[in-house]
Amino acid sequence: MNINGTSGTPGLNVNELFNSGLDSISSKGKDLQAKMTEMLGKDEVSPEDMMALQFEVGQYNAMLESLSSVTKSMTDMMKSLAQRTG
Repeated sequence: MNINGTSGTPGLNVNELFNSGLDSISSKGKDLQAKMTEMLGKDEVSPEDMMALQFEVGQYNAMLESLSSVTKSMTDMMKSLAQRTG
């Protein structure tokens, strides 16, 4: 990931970071949906398959919680800055 802004100047581009996180979560969600659909089509699902799916759902949940936490922190920081300057 590039930490330079879109103009090439040094700095963190928060929009790119957020979009990258959303893309990653979206991709993981689609993969999980496909895997669940595949498992629903089987006559019998092994405990190993269920454990693997549970682990992947846990990873997806952790990604979602992380992005949510970062978003909330940024929102709170912006509100605080706005109150100080207003």
